Amino acid sequence: MNYLNDHRSSIIKLGKKIAYQRPCASRYTPEKDVLFDEICDLIEVQRPQRKYERETALCCTGPIIRIKSELAAEIQARNIRDAIECGADALITLCPMCDRILRRPTSELGLNKIHIIDLCRMALGEKLWPV
Repeated sequence: MNYLNDHRSSIIKLGKKIAYQRPCASRYTPEKDVLFDEICDLIEVQRPQRKYERETALCCTGPIIRIKSELAAEIQARNIRDAIECGADALITLCPMCDRILRRPTSELGLNKIHIIDLCRMALGEKLWPV
């Protein structure tokens, strides 16, 4: 956030709709949602309301994927379909585990998955939005 604020003049307004994959650990650090909303405002991405966000966010299923793979796949699909149905152009991840675990299912369902650092780099013109 500080880097983005220090480089406001370099920010390219993205004008996209995104869904945020809230990490499970963020339940203990709710201030991350506030900071993420500030980043969204700064780079002009919309965060449409969805069923599985903020306090009702679904886990990426990383902790259960090896022992309950069918349940994990069902939860992932529900989560990603919710992001697609709200009109999101991408699912944004913060946690490295969420980023890795959701790579394949987002791709299979046709939704871009972008790590928050890459999203910020896109807003600074360092990376292109995926096609």
